[in-house]
Order: sequence, then C-alpha cells, then structure tokens
Amino acid sequence: MKKIISILTAGILFSAGVCGTFPVNSLQAYAVDFTELADQAAARVNVEREKQGLAPLKCSVALNNAAMIRCHELEIQNEHTRPDGTKYDTAIDEALNYAFYSSYAENIATGMTTAEQAVTTWMSSEIHSGNILNPDLEYLGIAVYEGEAGYYWTQLFIGGSEPLSDSYLPELKEEEPAVILGDLDGDQIVNSGDAAAILSAAAFIGSGAESELTTEQASAADVNADGNINAQDASLVLSYAAESGTGFTGTLEEYLAKNPEFLNF
Repeated sequence: MKKIISILTAGILFSAGVCGTFPVNSLQAYAVDFTELADQAAARVNVEREKQGLAPLKCSVALNNAAMIRCHELEIQNEHTRPDGTKYDTAIDEALNYAFYSSYAENIATGMTTAEQAVTTWMSSEIHSGNILNPDLEYLGIAVYEGEAGYYWTQLFIGGSEPLSDSYLPELKEEEPAVILGDLDGDQIVNSGDAAAILSAAAFIGSGAESELTTEQASAADVNADGNINAQDASLVLSYAAESGTGFTGTLEEYLAKNPEFLNF
C-alpha cells in the first residue's frame, strides 16, 4: 500500500478581531454553504488534472464525511496524526467500512476562505500538487470547516478501490466574492444601513458578549483593517455613502485609496 501525506498552513486571509453578539437577521445573507465550497474546490482540482491530461477525481459522500471529521480534528491537532494517536488513514478505513484500496493521500490546510484560494495554494506546493495530480488516485473526499482559528481544509484521496456507489462529479461554478468591504448586511451595496449595522456590532463587542459574526462578516465590518470593529469603521462607511450620493461610483476600497487621510483619524 502506498502512503502519501502532506500538510500546508496558509495565513488567515481575513481578520476577525471581534467578541460580541450581533443580532442582525440580514447577516444570514453571508451564511457559507461549506458543502458547496468544498465541491467547488474539488471541481477546481479536476480543472488542474484536466490540464495534465488526467482523469477527474470523483467525490465520495463517505469520504467527504471522513474529511469533515478530519477538519474538526485539525482544530485540536493540526497534523496528519489524529488526536487519538492513529494516522489519518484510519478515518478513510472507518468511512469505507474497511474496504480495500491500494493508495491513499491527505492534504490539509488552514486559512483559505474560497475554493480558488484553496486550490491555488495547494497547487503552489510540490507535495500537495503531487497528490492532486497523482494518476493512481481516483476518488476524493473534501471538506472545509470554520473553527476558532479560521477555515480548516482536508482532502482525502484513494486509488485502487472497488467502485464507490456514492460517488459524483462536482460541477464547476463561478465563485462570488466572499467579502465586499463595508457590506455587513450582505445586500451587495454599501450604504448607511451598513454603517448602522457596524455600530450595532461595535456596541455588542463593547459589552463583552460572544460574537456570532463569521470571518467574512468581521472582515467586511473592519473597514480600516485595524483588527477592531468600532465607530471609526461605521464613520468611514457613512463618508463613502455620502460620496456615493454625489455620484462617486467606485468601491469603498477605491474611495479609501482616494482619501487615505480618512484612515488616520
């Protein structure tokens, strides 16, 4: 049996810096479908395999479930060894009810928040890309989970097995931007309503309550990127909204680049 392992840690791409509960129902617009996110990463993996003339990897529901178990375990111990001391392949064995397979591999990573980022980061590593492009591997289990330190990713690969009845080929879709700076209510528009939402979030943060903001929500709210969500961020959004009302059509990032002095108050 051939064993292939690799590990990768990427920097967290969005800063949270929050510790308050933010009860705004419209924030559900930012809810992340982690199953879809994982499928899109798998589809992008197959794009990379196609470039090399390789057959696509089929996803397996059972292997996806095993990959999710490994994602949760990574939050406890970010290694190929599981918290109980066994190797990662025992998760594959359990998922497949100890069915035979001749080759296997695992890629793990933290920090990437989009499918494109995940696959691009893996492909930049010789070991990780070697697993992705290994012609002996046929099935893939993939999952992503958001824990306290950000996103945890796991890919579990196998080859040389009997056909898996729960397999499917994920379809590639165009990814939507994960974050629009200043758009805390998720309506794709940055306006005074977002400023009010940021102020509300800041009030809960100031009260010391626990945060329910996702990484994306926190990144959208931290307009000046100082690691905090407060009235300064809301003020920047209000200034941008006022400028937009006079005909400015750029993004909030472009507005801040045009008026860097606003970041220094």
